[in-house]
Amino acid sequence: MFRTIEHRGVDQLQGPYELLARSITSGEVIIAGTERVYFNGEVLVRGENRDYTIDYDRGTITFTPRRPVTADTEIAVDFEVTQEQYDRGSIFGDTFTQAIPGGFRFSLLAAREQDDKDRPKSVTLDDEDRMLLAEAGDDPAEAIAGGATFVGSGNGHYILVPADTLSGTPEHYVFDDTLGSYNLVFVDVGGLRGDYILEGVSLKGNPVYKFVGAQGGNFIVGKELPLPQSHVVYTSRLVKESSHLDFDLQYNMSDFDANTFSPLDDDDNIGDAGEVRLRLKDVPALIGKISLMGSVNTIEQDYKSLDRARQWYFYTDWNLEGEALIGREIIQELSSTF
Repeated sequence: MFRTIEHRGVDQLQGPYELLARSITSGEVIIAGTERVYFNGEVLVRGENRDYTIDYDRGTITFTPRRPVTADTEIAVDFEVTQEQYDRGSIFGDTFTQAIPGGFRFSLLAAREQDDKDRPKSVTLDDEDRMLLAEAGDDPAEAIAGGATFVGSGNGHYILVPADTLSGTPEHYVFDDTLGSYNLVFVDVGGLRGDYILEGVSLKGNPVYKFVGAQGGNFIVGKELPLPQSHVVYTSRLVKESSHLDFDLQYNMSDFDANTFSPLDDDDNIGDAGEVRLRLKDVPALIGKISLMGSVNTIEQDYKSLDRARQWYFYTDWNLEGEALIGREIIQELSSTF
């Protein structure tokens, strides 16, 4: 699965810069050798004696002294990841035809990547899990199942403390890897949105999570259920080249379902993008020969490409860096040469 990320450099910080912000909980791992690293627009070479090193498991990149990083450095990285959460199938097909009246050439490409929701790899899904996924829509935060498992007294790492109605303390768990009856799974939900904190490690080497109350920590008791995805892209292209006229029309449509278990939130699955280019070449004029070039390209907010849709830091010149696209973007260009 394709991923791309952009960073602004930090003065005197060579790294590490995160490529997978939630790699620990998402299960994503960068596929070795798939990265393409741009440093102020220049493609870099991996290696301790070259330009950068990368930790594929942690999802971080560090630049060597050959590439000093400043606050003005533009860093962009394209790469592919594997989640290993479901069996995944990929299908690619294309056709090319030249025999179209008028001297046109037509091509069509279709590509699909899809998780097999009936063959999970990272978890075992029971009927309750599948129902939860069906009700979660496209929101991973809604796909969190119960994370507590009763294993018997002395066999677990936590004990269950009943709710105290007098003090207003809710039911919660306390770490005890000697007398505990429960094993817990925790999910990192971000700053002060959980009710547990990671306090340290026990003498037996087990992580210790401490209950601190609602919205007092970063963790909750729960098990993240991975959302099976489907991504289909269709690309068609119509081209004509002649002595005085070049015509190039491309249209793309994507169908991206972030959770194939659920029919909810499917209204944003379909998106499209396209471009048309026209070039008049060597047209006689009073001042000699002139060439005119014009183009119109568009991207709709729900379009999902299998690779980078725009060049790195494309929006910097418009002061729109980091702004999410809303609606449809249309860019028109016109130029001439003599």
